[in-house]
Amino acid sequence: HYRDDPAVETYVVPIRPDYHDILFPDFDGRASRQGKLFEQENFAGNAIKMAYLCKAPTKCMNPGDVLLFYRSGDERAITSIGVVESYETLDSADAIVARVKRRTVYSMAEISAMATSPTRVILFRFVRHLTKKLSLNQLVATGVLKGQPQSITKISHERYLAAISASR
Repeated sequence: HYRDDPAVETYVVPIRPDYHDILFPDFDGRASRQGKLFEQENFAGNAIKMAYLCKAPTKCMNPGDVLLFYRSGDERAITSIGVVESYETLDSADAIVARVKRRTVYSMAEISAMATSPTRVILFRFVRHLTKKLSLNQLVATGVLKGQPQSITKISHERYLAAISASR
């Protein structure tokens, strides 16, 4: 349920393991996380529509752009695909909360701390987890990335195709 042709942009989005666990509770990584599925108070992972907040320098994303989520830390791999619904920069905690509601992994206190400076708000729709996650070593070997992403990284359509091909 998404376009993946040259008309849309593709971004690799790094996400910390603890936030990945909340946002994608059904992801089956190195350690089984099934027990955590029902233990958390934040229910963002129970939704198909989600939010990602960051301070990335990326100025623009368009609805329909593809997001490849890179789980940093333990997995060091692209695990999941999402599609951008909207992208905006907000600098008020109230505006951010009104926009993301129950779609984010962040608490109100964390949002308030982030909102001290302009914050990027990506509303996206979860598409699926990759059949085979793509390790950093694979991503570098196939030329998809030059190294571990520190921030949102735009990749070409050709690199996106290489990633998707390697994940099958």
